[in-house]
Amino acid sequence: MSDSRALRSDEVDGRREVVRRALEAAVILGALATVPVIVLLESRPGSAWINTLDWLIWGVFASELAFRVSVEPMRRRLRDHLVPLAVIILSFPLLPTFLSLSDLLGSYECSGSRGWPALSCVGPAD
Repeated sequence: MSDSRALRSDEVDGRREVVRRALEAAVILGALATVPVIVLLESRPGSAWINTLDWLIWGVFASELAFRVSVEPMRRRLRDHLVPLAVIILSFPLLPTFLSLSDLLGSYECSGSRGWPALSCVGPAD
């Protein structure tokens, strides 16, 4: 019985190693493609295939972190992966859109009492 568990454990470890190597190669390719994709995003905004490539690269990084976190012991899950987590959050493809929306909303003066927003805002602040 313990021999079959050991065999299954070896199979699982072998599969994890295959996935780890594949993700490692994908992350290297994604890292190499990041700068050219950023340049293309700036030179051709709104291009569907460049946006798709940007999302694909982000998905590779997110998948690799999810895999690493899933195979770590519980106490080490995110604590040891704060830098990759920050990279994934800061490179989220919609982050510039969210930031520009917050700038737009922040440009309106709203009056309210006790920190509650007023029902109406007065145009952009100059």
